[in-house]
Amino acid sequence: MFKKFLHPDLSYPMPEIFPGPPPAADYSILLLAVPAFSTLFLWVWGYMHLSQNTGMELSIIAVSMIATTASIAAREASKVGMRANKEQGTHGPTAWFFIILLFWILGYPLYLYKRHLYGLTNYLVIGTEISVIFTVNLLFIALSMQG
Repeated sequence: MFKKFLHPDLSYPMPEIFPGPPPAADYSILLLAVPAFSTLFLWVWGYMHLSQNTGMELSIIAVSMIATTASIAAREASKVGMRANKEQGTHGPTAWFFIILLFWILGYPLYLYKRHLYGLTNYLVIGTEISVIFTVNLLFIALSMQG
């Protein structure tokens, strides 16, 4: 009875660019762990130093985390052979690096979604949650320091 809900409809063609063997690299643990640990670090560091008003260090944490996730995503994209494809909406490694670096709140979850086209797991939901949690915490701590 529930079998049709547990298995995808195989008659619907799923777009795939990489229908071959498993990908050469899967950096999903790093892609998810870096922002998650950065969020924890923000909380620990932020509340230990609220009275010191150290906004510069807060910026360094955020920029470092964004640059690290952009670098990891670009490395993974290079290893699995991602190429620009307008029909699929995918990009090459260099483009992913700059998309994530400049528009992290949107580019990070988008990359985690698009990687499924190359045989990697789609982490759109968890990536969106992590990016929202990190951004909200960063803003909360920054506003707490000002007032």
